[in-house]
Amino acid sequence: MSKFRNTLRLLAAAGLSLPAVGAAAMAQTTVPLNTGYNHALFAVYAPPTTPDNYWINIASYPATMPPSGPAWVIPTPTAWSAAFPGTRWINARNTAASAPGTSAQNPSYTIFRKCFCLLPNFNSATLSFQVRADNQVQAWFNSVTNVALAPVTGNFNSTPRLSLPSSPSWFHTGTNCIYVLVEDTGVLMGMDLQGTIQANGLMPLPATGVNATFTCPCATGAAGPMARQANEDDGTLAQIVRIAEDRRRARSVAPSNP
Repeated sequence: MSKFRNTLRLLAAAGLSLPAVGAAAMAQTTVPLNTGYNHALFAVYAPPTTPDNYWINIASYPATMPPSGPAWVIPTPTAWSAAFPGTRWINARNTAASAPGTSAQNPSYTIFRKCFCLLPNFNSATLSFQVRADNQVQAWFNSVTNVALAPVTGNFNSTPRLSLPSSPSWFHTGTNCIYVLVEDTGVLMGMDLQGTIQANGLMPLPATGVNATFTCPCATGAAGPMARQANEDDGTLAQIVRIAEDRRRARSVAPSNP
């Protein structure tokens, strides 16, 4: 894995295109999807509470300050099952507590995102995961038409929910993102996810930060693939926000007449 990253850096320094990576780029790579996992150290973040710069809170209601940023790794409350091996529970805020005012009639939500880079000519890409969440959870990959997990209760203290089989059509060269919507109805809020993405031609390090930066760009050009993928991300996020808002409004208590 280290040799692969060094190869990419040398090619970039030499001004060579990523297809020149050749056989090295097509090595079979498996990268954890795990929440609370520090890819720079190949270990879970410790101790909680600390930011997870690979799982990003990209939208919440009520909005966090700042509105988007790294998820927070949090201690596991006694009401929840222990975190899966190699993971930690995460929240949009630096606490397991629900956002102020959250209730079954005034639900809150957070949309988490984690991104990866698939190099040109990648193949055999798959993803799978198990997840617990407090309270409801749903997941997509790259588009709302690619449902990785249908909307279900999060089973925060019982049997984990399993992802649906992924399709080869879900994946494309460049930036690929998994989006997870967690809806909360009060008291505690959080998500714990364990899984992998795997492919021939997968960069070994996922993106960091809100802007999904990589140690080596997987596509370049102001009007090229990265710009297209940024627009895809914006469109997917907007659609998921609409889904979350429609559900929240449907369950919220209507204001009383004066």
